Amino acid sequence: MKNKYRKVKKYRTRLSRFLAILAIIALIFGKQKFILNPIAYTVIDIVALLLCTSAVMGRIWCSFYISGFKNKKLVSEGPYSMMRNPLYYFSFLGLIGVGLVSHSLLFFAFCILAFAFYYPLVIAGEEAKLSGIYGEQYDKYRSTVPKFFPKFSLFHQPQEYSVKPKTFYKDLRDCSMFIIVYCVMILINVLKAEGIIKAFFDIF
Repeated sequence: MKNKYRKVKKYRTRLSRFLAILAIIALIFGKQKFILNPIAYTVIDIVALLLCTSAVMGRIWCSFYISGFKNKKLVSEGPYSMMRNPLYYFSFLGLIGVGLVSHSLLFFAFCILAFAFYYPLVIAGEEAKLSGIYGEQYDKYRSTVPKFFPKFSLFHQPQEYSVKPKTFYKDLRDCSMFIIVYCVMILINVLKAEGIIKAFFDIF
């Protein structure tokens, strides 16, 4: 598992960029085969915005707790008190939002399948690493806190918490990506609806 994780970690950036480029090309030059009414699209876009906003706010919340402390101490407070992988959980919410705002069933399914195929392996590798670093402390944490979906009854947070601002500010740039992608998707939809971007093939 560790060897597989190393390989995934080594190539995930290149693979992610390549797949993202293919997906964007398909969205820009593909025409949705099934068209909904404006009210349905409005509701979908609102839900997508709420999910992307939740992803951004959730990742900021997580970054507040782990910025500068990754692999230096076992963080088990705030969002990490309810689930072991909150960054990936909030990323999943954002990915659903991006899939919805694309107005494409194919792209939506691609987002879900890509996450289901890719992130469990990454999570398993990271958890194996943390278990090696923290040993029994992490094993106890893992036995009581869910891996992915939050258990709200476990939530607790400290009265005070020290944060390293320099690292936190750096992480904020990554947290905004879902809102940026959402805006790009909206722009693509508008340009296609106005006929500024021409479609060359059908997609679902």
